Amino acid sequence: MPRRVNCQLCKKSFGCKQIYVHYAVCIAEKYTQEYSGHYVVSFLSRGMCNNQYYIYAIINPKTTFATIDNYLRNKWLNCCGHLSNFECEKKQISKRATFKTYADKDIIYEYDMGSTTTIYMQKSILIKSDKEPLKTTYLHNVLQNDPFKFNCKICDKPASYHDGVYQFVCETHKDKADNYLLTQIVNSPRMGERCFDGDYLRDITFKQNYVALQDRFSSLNVDSDDSWETYENSDSSETGEITDIL
Repeated sequence: MPRRVNCQLCKKSFGCKQIYVHYAVCIAEKYTQEYSGHYVVSFLSRGMCNNQYYIYAIINPKTTFATIDNYLRNKWLNCCGHLSNFECEKKQISKRATFKTYADKDIIYEYDMGSTTTIYMQKSILIKSDKEPLKTTYLHNVLQNDPFKFNCKICDKPASYHDGVYQFVCETHKDKADNYLLTQIVNSPRMGERCFDGDYLRDITFKQNYVALQDRFSSLNVDSDDSWETYENSDSSETGEITDIL
């Protein structure tokens, strides 16, 4: 990351560390009237080549951690329906708990207890206003990092694939890589883990994802601690989908 970065919202320049704090403040100021009483939450994770991935979202205080879990799976992580866990101050958080209970604390989310991907949720910012909110939502994407660019190890042109061990190749030279490990480059901190190629994120709807997860949990005789009723009602839109603002 360069030493100075321009905010995607206000276009002001900040240091590469300060920008992550500024994003949350800037979002709270920009959406003061629309989402008063909601929180701005950040999801930060280090991925392949130590790249910093991030998502900033507006979240309702009544949103459950089951909803957040499903959101992160669909947005960033899911490949094989692995188990996941939320933790605060070294104590596990029930997925039935609401976000407001832990809004003023740092939270750690872990996906896959084998090859674990860790996401850090920093202390959220409350969007304050004397007026009633114009909108309400359970979870809205606001900002996400731009996709990172990698170059082909053979021709130095933009790469489209990687082999899981920091080797990147373009479409022309993909036959030169280990095809057993070759997967597409995706904008996710999960990239590089075996079996993860982003297809699950691109090709499956939220409800199909949930059903697939429940089938997997049922086969393992594991209680997933999730509820489709909770997730289905997790947005104010008629479609029940989580949508992007930007």
